[in-house]
Amino acid sequence: MTGIEVSSGARSSVDTDQIRERAMYLDMLAATVSAWRFDVREAMAVVEAVPQAAAYDFARSDLLAAGAALERASDQAARVGAAAAVAATAYGTADRVANSLVDWVGGLAGRAVGFLATRALPALIAPLASSALPVVIPALVAAGVVWAHPVSRRAVVTLGADLGSWIGANSRYVANPAAVGLVRAAVSASDDVVAGALRLPRRAVDTGLVGVVSSPLVAATTRVVDTPVSVAPVGGTRPITAPSTVADIAARIPANAPGQPQIRIEKYEGPEGDRAWAVYVGSTVEFGVGESEEPFDLESAIGTMAGEDGAAYRAVEQAMTDAGVGADEPVTLAGHSQGGLVAAALAESGDYAVDSLVTFGAPSAQIPAADGVPTVVVEHSDDLVPALAGQAPADDSRTVVSRDTLSREQEGDSLLSAHSIEEYARTADLIDRSGDQRLVEFRESFMRSVATGASGAATDYRADRELR
Repeated sequence: MTGIEVSSGARSSVDTDQIRERAMYLDMLAATVSAWRFDVREAMAVVEAVPQAAAYDFARSDLLAAGAALERASDQAARVGAAAAVAATAYGTADRVANSLVDWVGGLAGRAVGFLATRALPALIAPLASSALPVVIPALVAAGVVWAHPVSRRAVVTLGADLGSWIGANSRYVANPAAVGLVRAAVSASDDVVAGALRLPRRAVDTGLVGVVSSPLVAATTRVVDTPVSVAPVGGTRPITAPSTVADIAARIPANAPGQPQIRIEKYEGPEGDRAWAVYVGSTVEFGVGESEEPFDLESAIGTMAGEDGAAYRAVEQAMTDAGVGADEPVTLAGHSQGGLVAAALAESGDYAVDSLVTFGAPSAQIPAADGVPTVVVEHSDDLVPALAGQAPADDSRTVVSRDTLSREQEGDSLLSAHSIEEYARTADLIDRSGDQRLVEFRESFMRSVATGASGAATDYRADRELR
């Protein structure tokens, strides 16, 4: 047991991947036992070739019994393995159908809620507003008076800080797999509610015409015209060797420190001048909305989730252009949180020859999987951030690696401990130890374009908004 769960994107109540793995082991066992059976036959031939072999009849009977037992074992292992493979396929098909049905029913229910709300709310708002005015107006005046006085304002701020501390200290009630699942389901249903309220056809949601843009948060935080972004290399180039493990990749993702580089690009040249690249993108640095020169902020993340080219997305594009990444040159993309969201969007754009993609804690479920690109999505089951993108499509093809960090049960850990790059680095190490065939193939995919230990050059890039 490695402590991780591996699935192929679709939500599944049955671990079909483990069933397939056991079926493969049974097939291998059947082949091994069959080989032993042939060894027994050869031993019998040797015994029969011995002069005066009658003295060894006791060995012949034992060998016959062993051969028969091995034949039965080989046949049974082969039959059970074949049945397990069929069962895994059947379970997988049933899960995909069930997940599609659940999505359809959930979407229908959300649309119904939105549709009914637009009819019921107008009738309720007027009487409620008239009856609440005598209470609301004095309450607003009192709040203004409290906020205007320094002492009472400090008390309010202290109360808010205490509330935040309580939430952090009791993160087990918020950052746990059950709560994260509820957040994911609520986000997935929100677009259907809005579509029902606006009386949009179901296909508008299915084709992404509503999408995250329907969220009031997007309307409140994104600007009509985003500010330009400037990108510059920091510290020059330095020699580097190619990564050989997923843990190596995670360790190279830039930390989300204010004023520091957010992007790292590595270039590797082959003996014949052919080039390969690795691009690492860091997470959100500031949680403001266009309030500073930092492009890796909340506004950028929301814009990219909504299908727009957020500031961070444009910053990575500019850095890749500056580094000289060619459209037909193999690229490995990796990112944490918003960086993973940007990496997924870049892979899906089709503008680059992406060889492999790995994301850690990225809210990228609604970014379509890039065709033909080996992709591993690493998400902690108690991490709230990936859940903000809702459910991935039931037929999603990405390989998803999940782990419950149990960080909420550790003293001193915060609400977002499960989201830290340090925690995801631990999961990356578990991925490297896994014998799951899909993870083995993924590790091979990012080593195909660049040989393990190959020499290259790394450059860090710092991006800034050009505030008007």
